[in-house]
Amino acid sequence: MITENSPKTTFDVRAFGAAGDGVTMDTAAIRAAIDACTGAGGGTVLFCAGKFLTGTLFLKNNVTLYLENTATILGSKSLSDYSTEVKRCGFVNEPHIDKCLIYAGNVENVAIVGQGTIDGQGAAFRGSVEQTAGGEGYRGHYHQ
Repeated sequence: MITENSPKTTFDVRAFGAAGDGVTMDTAAIRAAIDACTGAGGGTVLFCAGKFLTGTLFLKNNVTLYLENTATILGSKSLSDYSTEVKRCGFVNEPHIDKCLIYAGNVENVAIVGQGTIDGQGAAFRGSVEQTAGGEGYRGHYHQ
């Protein structure tokens, strides 16, 4: 729910072509909504009920992502859907990690709010780093 204090300009990702069915890749539609939002001077990118499958999303100035309680941003299980055009995570001691679901570099006035869910589906990547990094070995959070 968008409150009285929310920005007056709202961009529903479905209006930009997002299916929200958890199967269709919604990356282009979500990025288009973010671009339109920042192009209008800022506002809210709205995720209503659904599962929005996506690769990397780039937050931009003056953008709030609002996830209603029945909305999920669902990370793709395919590494090829994630951009490598991101600055590497400086606090992780693994130099070969260069993928992310949501990236906000050199931006101001951004937020992710609401009662929805962000599910990066990290368990799908168990072992992925060893395979792509030449066996260097990954000791990430998902090893049991």
